[in-house]
Amino acid sequence: MNRPSVFCHSFSPIQNQKVENSDPKMRTVSLPHLLVAFLVSLLFLGTSAFSLRAQPPLEPGSEEGIGQWWKNLEKGILDPITGTRYSWQEGLWIEGPKGNFKLKIGGKFMADAGKIDADGTLEKAFPGIENETEGFGFRYLMPYVSGSYSDHLDFKFEMDFANIRDIKEVWVDFRKIPYLGHLKVGHFGQPMSLEDQTSSRDITFMEKALPVLAFPPGNDIGVMAINTALGERMTWAAGVFRITGSFSDIGEARNRLTEQLGTSLAGRVTYLPIYGKEGRDLLHLGFSYNRQFINVRRSDSEIRFSARPETYLTDRRAADTGVFFAEGVEMLNPELAWVAGPLSFQSEYFRTFIHSGETGNPVFWGWYVQGSYFLTGEHRPYDRQYGVFDRVRPKKNFAPGKGYWGGWEMAVRYSVLDLSDRGIQGGKGSDFTAGLNWYLYPTMRVMLNYVYSVTQDRANPPIDRGRLNIFQMRVQLAF
Repeated sequence: MNRPSVFCHSFSPIQNQKVENSDPKMRTVSLPHLLVAFLVSLLFLGTSAFSLRAQPPLEPGSEEGIGQWWKNLEKGILDPITGTRYSWQEGLWIEGPKGNFKLKIGGKFMADAGKIDADGTLEKAFPGIENETEGFGFRYLMPYVSGSYSDHLDFKFEMDFANIRDIKEVWVDFRKIPYLGHLKVGHFGQPMSLEDQTSSRDITFMEKALPVLAFPPGNDIGVMAINTALGERMTWAAGVFRITGSFSDIGEARNRLTEQLGTSLAGRVTYLPIYGKEGRDLLHLGFSYNRQFINVRRSDSEIRFSARPETYLTDRRAADTGVFFAEGVEMLNPELAWVAGPLSFQSEYFRTFIHSGETGNPVFWGWYVQGSYFLTGEHRPYDRQYGVFDRVRPKKNFAPGKGYWGGWEMAVRYSVLDLSDRGIQGGKGSDFTAGLNWYLYPTMRVMLNYVYSVTQDRANPPIDRGRLNIFQMRVQLAF
């Protein structure tokens, strides 16, 4: 499944450097450079090279130019010598002579810019937080290779080059297994949360909600069965995972895949009691359960829950438990989503039980609710194979010469995260986020987000009613 591996919960301070996939000293350039890059992208993507109208293949020796060549690539170009077929369908596809081997080369490339305004309380708690956002940084520079062999095997390798080199997903998926459906083996995301399972390419806001940033365990090495039932009205996934260290090669976040920090059992079930009009009307219900058994014989058997204030312009965590010893963790997560044409709502609740006698077995929780509306009539597509939302495709691709301006979506969200209980006082955060999405093409969108973030009841550093105003923008290319 195509999903990001962004998670904030770890089993050691060293591992946490990896799971957050961030270096606070992001490579930056001035904001005008971002605007210039955006305008160049518009010029390039608006040319006939990205037209979706199929054209007849070029005759040998034809010199129609790159625009015509690209149109033929979209239709498909056959190598007469090897029998290999090349095509462009939201990514470069290479198909073997008999069609039993397919390879796709794609990527997610996202650049963020913005500004953070902090009140006196948060400026005192996090000195210099307002100065971390000059220029822009790459949120993702993530190429991938995926493919299939016959009808029985899929595979994927994905790596992020933004700020640190971080392997995201590397797995093999065996298909058409009796009763089990798919059997996935490798390094990938544990099944939990509608928002976390949905690709960062397809979520409504620039960042996931506070509890989604804090609780889902993210990517680990494991084996998982995935299948559908009831005519694809239901999906289920269940797996066992080895909780490991970092897949990164920067600083102290060394590769610790040979070390086992614990074991995780994970499961997720979804159901569509309503599904009609090819997904334009639907009601999604879901539930996830995750049980983590921590290797208490290790000296670094510690956990940590934290979340940024729904922005990656800073590495400061508004709510943060710090590291503490625990024997295990249990998580419960009900999901709800509703789509009625251009209107949609989505909500989740998280409750996390910590097995830690020395801290009084605290319980942490969080929830969010969001809504969006497409001004141009699109709807949020739904993938019934995995029970997640999929890529939005505008009704009219951006072509100002024809009077087409792509798809436009407005959205709002409110999220709450509570990391204070018993012997832990990590703080309580609440964020209000408003967003505007401009879908120029299926592979490109521009996002504008405003976040009003409030933090309270945190002990270290002490924060009571600290406030942030965050203005941020993203240019996204994903294919």
